[in-house]
Amino acid sequence: MFASQFILTVRLLPLLLKRPRAFIVAVTSDAATRPAPERIAYGCSKAASHALFSGLSAELGESSVSVIQMLPERQVITRGIRRRRPPDFDFSGYSSPEIFKEPFRSIVRNRGQGMNGTCLVVS
Repeated sequence: MFASQFILTVRLLPLLLKRPRAFIVAVTSDAATRPAPERIAYGCSKAASHALFSGLSAELGESSVSVIQMLPERQVITRGIRRRRPPDFDFSGYSSPEIFKEPFRSIVRNRGQGMNGTCLVVS
């Protein structure tokens, strides 16, 4: 996952910098700082993503591009997680992907203005 985020960001950044206003939104995870068994590779990729987007937001400074990270407070139920859990698994402690909808709408409404370097905890 990290490689695709990196490649996409590197390739699109020159185009974004030509815009009067643009933003990058990245989904990070507490797995970057709270490793857990059987999540080593995932945690490493999320730590790399967090480092990439934190560094990029610092480098872009006052440019026209804002870099915003969204950090879900709890694990999010995805197709991959559903596939890896038993059919009777209790997902009550997990979040729905819907948690990203309103924060993302807010970012889109103001086109990321004044949000560079922000890490939004979503729940």
